[in-house]
Amino acid sequence: IILSPILVFFMLYYKQTVIETLASWIPEHNRSIVLGIGQEVNSSIGGYLRGQVIVSIIVAALASLALFIISIPHPLFCGIFAGAASVLPFIGVIIAVFPALFFAWFQYQDMAVLLKIIIAFGVIYFMEGYIVKPLVFKKSMDLNPLVTIIMVMALGELLGFWGILLALPIAAAIKITWGHIITGDFGR
Repeated sequence: IILSPILVFFMLYYKQTVIETLASWIPEHNRSIVLGIGQEVNSSIGGYLRGQVIVSIIVAALASLALFIISIPHPLFCGIFAGAASVLPFIGVIIAVFPALFFAWFQYQDMAVLLKIIIAFGVIYFMEGYIVKPLVFKKSMDLNPLVTIIMVMALGELLGFWGILLALPIAAAIKITWGHIITGDFGR
């Protein structure tokens, strides 16, 4: 955890040097197309990050609204926390519900209210996973919603947590590269 910011700093600081070194290893006749694909993948990953922010904002808004309707204390805080936790696949859903359950228990001490919260978060995260994410990432990364769901499920099964986290950037990179292969860009 301590070394991560230092590593990121040096990776960003030496980014151009690394790109130039890696580019020198690519055969001259394919260099421009490979660098172009790298730039397309980079912009697609930027779309992924923008899409993830949009999904987090939507989850935060839905969670805040649901908790406000259920009359849970601090609905905005709990909603923002849920939006931030939505970045984490699978465990984000579990982590997101804890503050709302905590505040609800101290306010009401009623299992029915806790059940309402769990149902609300279940509906929100179902909508997030099967409706919101595919539609948002179709716009931001130009990926088919069905491909999005299949890639997340397949890579999640193969690679677990990291597969789910990296499924969409990998799918975008495959799509971009495959498009260039189909058009025959590597044969030139």
